[in-house]
Parts: sequence; structure tokens; C-alpha cells
Amino acid sequence: MILAIADPTLLRRRGLMLGGAALAVYLLAALFSPRTALQSWYAATVFWTGISLGALALLLIHHLTGGRWGWYLRPLLLAAIATLPLVLLAHLPLLLAIDTLYPWAQPAAALPEVVRKKLAYLNTPFFVARSLSYFALWLAVAYAAGAWRNDDGRRRGGLAAVGLILYALTITFYGVDWVQSLDPEFYSSTISYRLATSQFVGVMSFAIATAALLDWPSADDQEPPLRDLGNLLLSALMLWAYIALMKYVIIWSGDVLHEIRWYLHRRQGVWFWLTSLLVIVHFCLPFFALLFRRIKQSGRLLGTLAGLVLAANALDACWLVLPSFPDRPPWAGLLDIAALLALGGLWVALFLWQLQRAREESHG
Repeated sequence: MILAIADPTLLRRRGLMLGGAALAVYLLAALFSPRTALQSWYAATVFWTGISLGALALLLIHHLTGGRWGWYLRPLLLAAIATLPLVLLAHLPLLLAIDTLYPWAQPAAALPEVVRKKLAYLNTPFFVARSLSYFALWLAVAYAAGAWRNDDGRRRGGLAAVGLILYALTITFYGVDWVQSLDPEFYSSTISYRLATSQFVGVMSFAIATAALLDWPSADDQEPPLRDLGNLLLSALMLWAYIALMKYVIIWSGDVLHEIRWYLHRRQGVWFWLTSLLVIVHFCLPFFALLFRRIKQSGRLLGTLAGLVLAANALDACWLVLPSFPDRPPWAGLLDIAALLALGGLWVALFLWQLQRAREESHG
């Protein structure tokens, strides 16, 4: 494995230290540029929420399909799901700053005609009500799926089916509200699928990298199902690439100005190079690497590759969100990293605490 850590307490402390230092830097920078700081926090929130929600969806999928890979990852997935209250609270400052973040929240007279036609849906009270509604649904489904409770997770097929339907419905609204509406003139029927597949890649890479880092044991005293995990990660990457490419081809072939503009924002300045990096690191490199059985059967190699994909997945969250904010200062990337690490330090510390608590309860 990459690094065997028998006691996650040390890793939790280091995560808190790193997160605390990043949070201090982030808050200091926020004093000088609060608008940029909110934008960076936005991207960090979307990314870490994706890991928690992806874990919930993956756990529900396993309840329906079964497989050793799911029983192996189940404690890690439950601990990740248990961080949902933290990432949902992280949305609070964004909800309080709707007027600052969203163009549609400006006075109607200043908005283009195409945006004014959407104001029956895109308005602050309805936006907040929708957000709180699917936040509550996620917490309810997470609790029903076994988060914050010590159970074996068996005989949950019916619940898993309902939970996945609710996930598909709510992630559709979340994608439209929290990603697409940042550019209210843009419309895409695949934006929520794009977000969901990114969450799938994120949680698979996180779970594999964490299992390798902690030298996570298999409950049935057999070798960890590394090949299955590698194949699942490969499937997630292929699905992500298909949705992303399909979305691009549809918009390119349609040649509609307000849709093309969304991509033009992501071809300007540093985003052109980051887009190329995203294609290479988030798909091409891991795709070809995962075609080799030797990599999928090595915990060290697979864990390292998964860690690289996880870093690229954070870039993907930034790519979805941040180009929608024009005129960001040149140093904004440093603030983006600080926000990711600040929220990530808290997230990882809570994740490891939940993981350790569940392990102690199962052994008690």
C-alpha cells in the first residue's frame, strides 16, 4: 500500500492543522477581496459536497447490486456520508450572499430579456426553499441508508431504489440551481448528469486512495477487491468523459450563441490550459493506466493513480463553477486552493472521526 497508518488519529490531527492553516490564509485574503473569497468557497463547497453525495449514491447502488467491493468500501462510504451536515452548512454563507453571486438576483430592469423570463424560477425565496428542501431529503436518505447508525446494511433494496430516485431528482435541481444558474443565459439538459458523473469519479477516487492510505483491511480476511475497484473507477471515468463530450458536441453542433459563450469562458486565459490539463489528468492518463491489470492489482499504484484523479476532480469542480465569474484577479487561484484545503481539512477530520468511531463501536 502507499502508507499504512494503523491509527487515523494522527492523520486527523494533520488534516486539522492543514485545514486550520489554510482557513487562516483564506480568511485573511477574504478581508481584502470578499467577493473573490466567496467564489473560491463556492467551488470548494461544490467539490466536497460531491464527495459526500457521491458516497451516498454509491452506497445505494451497492445495496441494489451487491458485490465484495461494496462491503469493503462500506465503512469508508458511511463515514463520507456522515459529513453531509458539514458540507450543507458550508452552503450557508453562499445562501446569504445570493445577491453577490448570482446575476439573476440583480434588479430585473438590468437583466437581459432571456433572463427576465426565468425569474419565476430564479428568484431568491424559491431558490432558498428548493435548496433547503433537497438538503433535508439528502439527510433523510443518508440516515435511512445507515449513516450515523451502526447496522449491517442488509435488506435495503427497496430503500435503495427510492433513495436513488430521490438522488437523481434532487441532483438535477442542484445542478441547475448551483452550477447552471451562475450563467442564467446558459441552458443545458445535461449539466446535472455532468455533475453527477463528476461526483461518481470523485468518490471512487477518494475511496480507493483512502483505502490505500489507511491500508484498509478486508472484513472477510481476503485480499481487497482491487481489480473490481479499478474497473469501477475506469467505468466512472468513461461515463464522465462520455457525458462531457456529448454535452460539448450538442452545444457545438447547435451553434447557439448563449450556449457557446459558456464554453468560450472556459477557453480564455488560464482556463484554456487548465481545460487541457483536465482532459489529460482526469481522463486520458488514468484511462490508459487502468487498462493494465498490473496497476489494478497493486494497491500502491492504484491508490496513487486514484489520488491523482481526486486532485483532478477538484479542478473539475473549479472548472464548472469559477469561469462563470468574470474579472477574477490573477492571484485568485491561490485563494481557490486555500478554500479547498480549509473546507477539506474540516471534512477529512470529521470523516476520520466518524470512521474511527464506527470501528470502535463494531469492535465493542
